[in-house]
Amino acid sequence: MLADAQAAEARGEKTEAVALLKRAAEIYRDAQNHNRALKMLRHIRRLEGLPDEPDEVGGSSEPDAAGRRRRTLEERGPALADPSLDAWCSFCCRPKAEAGALVGGPTGSFICASCAGTSLGFLGGTRAPSAKALELLPAQQAAAERLSRGTLGVLFGPAGSGKSTVLAALKGATCLEPTEPLSAVPDAPRVVISICAVPPPAPLMLKGQPVWDTATLVTACGELVPEAVLARVDAVAVLPTFDAESLRALAARLGVTEDAEALVQLALKSKAPARELCALVARL
Repeated sequence: MLADAQAAEARGEKTEAVALLKRAAEIYRDAQNHNRALKMLRHIRRLEGLPDEPDEVGGSSEPDAAGRRRRTLEERGPALADPSLDAWCSFCCRPKAEAGALVGGPTGSFICASCAGTSLGFLGGTRAPSAKALELLPAQQAAAERLSRGTLGVLFGPAGSGKSTVLAALKGATCLEPTEPLSAVPDAPRVVISICAVPPPAPLMLKGQPVWDTATLVTACGELVPEAVLARVDAVAVLPTFDAESLRALAARLGVTEDAEALVQLALKSKAPARELCALVARL
């Protein structure tokens, strides 16, 4: 109702806005929220060009106890959006798969962490400096979502492909980055093994998705992970090497608007281009 009143006011339909605000004031009064009811009535006075005077909302000529039922009113505010909802950020217009987790408002709008941080800056607040750096790129988001659906996963990727970023996004997961052969894996609800390597192509594609057999995983992991462990893997994700296009996307996420191409070309000279780009941006 308040959202409709706001929209009517923005269109210049003051009569409609006033009618909606009066109904809202009645609801607040019936819920014994007199402070909010007064605010509605004061805003009505401003719309009608009347002086701002205190209003009596607690008393009425109607028999309050006998003639009105007391309403239970639930105030709605921002809340973390349902992860299963295929929503878009209402500010940058990016889908959840690109923008990450979203916060939903009571009027059906959504905002991502990046836009929330930018908005905070406009309002005079201080934004956490690492907010953009932790934001996942599409390939990283897809890997994180795939690994979050399994209990024992393997993440492949070359140096600097963003494996650490994906692991950091897997809340509640036990992450292993072996440098010598594993003898066993921890007894935990979710375990992810990170391997710094590019695996052979998947031997099978079904419905556009790669399917990895145990033999291929053994070849990809070498001696780092026993076959008995890999036989129990139920989630596999692969991060590609960063190319110029993905580095440009990363530069945009890091807030680089000028000379981004020069930074991208310089980062491409490194063996870990994404990590190098983040370092270059931090040195600006």
